[in-house]
Amino acid sequence: MLLVVAGLSLGMNMWQLHREFHRQQFVELHDVRVLGRTDDFVFQMDVEDPDTHMRIPFMIRFCPDYKPTHEIQAGVTLAYLKYERHDLDNCSEIAPDSLGYILRRDEHARPVRFDATHTN
Repeated sequence: MLLVVAGLSLGMNMWQLHREFHRQQFVELHDVRVLGRTDDFVFQMDVEDPDTHMRIPFMIRFCPDYKPTHEIQAGVTLAYLKYERHDLDNCSEIAPDSLGYILRRDEHARPVRFDATHTN
């Protein structure tokens, strides 16, 4: 019985190490526009490609350890977004202090909005 417990413990530790090794994928973006919000964790966004200056749309699903604020909605711009991709969990983590986002705000600290119906 002790051998089985030790084997399970070793197996779980190896699985965690594997996950940690494969999840170190950090993404850092600037001037990200929020095009839509599907639910509490899934968003449609776009960002400008620095080479072509074309806007590139993408979907992002934030991990459930952090619920994005109600301010992140269609029409706002994130001046900065940094997240860690978790391919195994199919989500993007922004909870740690080294990750996150900054909303572009006006002089009254309100989110600056763009017309999300005209995204080109």
